[in-house]
Amino acid sequence: MKKRIEFIFVGLLLCLLLSVPASAQEVSGEEDQTPMNVTIVESPIKLEKVTAPTFGTYQKSAHEQEIQATGDLLIAVRDQRENKKSPWQLTYQLSTFANGQEYQVKVLLGQGRLSTDQSGEVVQATPQKIAADLNETATILEAYSSQSTKYYYQIEKQKIHLELPANLPIGEFVGQQIVTLLNTPEID
Repeated sequence: MKKRIEFIFVGLLLCLLLSVPASAQEVSGEEDQTPMNVTIVESPIKLEKVTAPTFGTYQKSAHEQEIQATGDLLIAVRDQRENKKSPWQLTYQLSTFANGQEYQVKVLLGQGRLSTDQSGEVVQATPQKIAADLNETATILEAYSSQSTKYYYQIEKQKIHLELPANLPIGEFVGQQIVTLLNTPEID
């Protein structure tokens, strides 16, 4: 009889122990089925279009030379922020200049012209003139307006130059620009 009670007791314990993980699985299974919605939205201020300046064909030189662009730098910005009095900035960087091997150059950008989709609107803008070495980032514009949603920043080709080192090999060179739009929070 004593053995029978022990056997029943051990059997009940086994049943209890085996049922605990099953109920734990049910709880975790319920958590896996809890709905969770994730949404990522685009920024209310963004670069809409960037057109890089173009350059042509130039003669090889034994001296450093400064070459002028053959096409303008054009940047379009769309601003759909609620508080448009908060300024924004454009930065420019020439990150590579190479033809199989990278060479050190300097980019020179004169002050550009900012226009908007609202005729006659007054825009607070500070265009900057820059002389930046390769991989150096520089601010080319800080601006804001209380009404516009579209801005167009243009630096004319006559104001865009590259300083090239002496004795570059002949061939085709490719430079890569990086234009960044920074949404600058207003400081109270």
